[in-house]
This record gives sequence, C-alpha cells and structure tokens, in this order.
Amino acid sequence: MALLSDLLGHAVLSGGVLALGALGEVIAERAGVLNLGVEGLMSLGAVVAVMTVNATPHPWLGLLAAGLVGGLGASVLALSSVVLRANQVLCGVAITFLGLGLSSVIGRSVAGVPVSAVFEPVSIPFLSAIPVIGPAFFSQNILVYLIYLVFPVMAHFWLFRTRSGLDLRAVGENPAAADAVGVPIMN
Repeated sequence: MALLSDLLGHAVLSGGVLALGALGEVIAERAGVLNLGVEGLMSLGAVVAVMTVNATPHPWLGLLAAGLVGGLGASVLALSSVVLRANQVLCGVAITFLGLGLSSVIGRSVAGVPVSAVFEPVSIPFLSAIPVIGPAFFSQNILVYLIYLVFPVMAHFWLFRTRSGLDLRAVGENPAAADAVGVPIMN
C-alpha cells in the first residue's frame, strides 16, 4: 500500500509541472500564440532552479530563477515571431531544441545530485489520513495545491471575468475586429 501511495504522490507532483505548462499554453493559445517552446523552457528553467537552490538553499529563489528563465525565453519567442515576423512554429521548435540542449549541457554538473532544499509538504488534516490516496493527494507541497486548485481558478476568472481577459481573447480570436473596437494589438 505504501508503494502505491508513493507512486500516486510522485505522479501528482510530476503532473503538476505539466499542468502548469499546460495552463500557460492555454493562455497563450487564447491570445492567438502557438508556443511550441514550452518543453524546452521548462527544462532549462528546471536546471536553473536546481543550480540556484544548490547555490543558495532557498527553494523560493530557485522558483524565481526558473520563472525568470521562462519569461526570458518567452520574450525571445515574442520578439522573433511578433516583431521580426518569423514563423511561430519554427521559432517554438527552435526554442524547444535550444532549451533542451542547453539544459543538457548546463545540467551535467547537477545531474543525479540531490537538491539542497525543497518545498516542505503541507498535510491537510483528516484528508491526508485517508489510506493510499490521502498521502498522495493531500500531503503535497504548497506549489502543488496552487497549481491544481488556485491557478486554474485565477486563470479562468481572469480570462472570462475581466476586461483584460476579454481583450486577450478578442485579440486571439480576431485581431482585426479587436483593433476596430480599440483594443491595442501589435501589427
């Protein structure tokens, strides 16, 4: 039973990373952008986060470093596809290969080395005591709870209940119509 619970717990933890990337891609798709570079940027961000946490034993600094790397990579994609008018698909694939390659080269020094600090699990009382699924689902770190419960609700609220979310969806659906009603878009 402990093996099954551990397996489920690791699946929930690993799936959170994919869910976060998917949530970002949903927002990008609503804006009319096809970002195929997500996997490469996530890999590069993970290596930078591990190196940051090993240098300074603060997991929040590692998270910040990974976010900065992802933002920088997304800026490169935006610059190349929006400003330079390069093909989004080719730019995304290039960023994927670049991110995977760089993370492979840079990450050799930390491959297999345990991280010096991690986010501690937060157990939800009563629910974490349920056999098998309790520890797997209700004894995770705070980021897992944010990724599965808070961020999707926030993204949905922002996309469908705010003016800026409506503007983003309008630009993604029909840029000419959005421009006609005064929503600023980049040509």
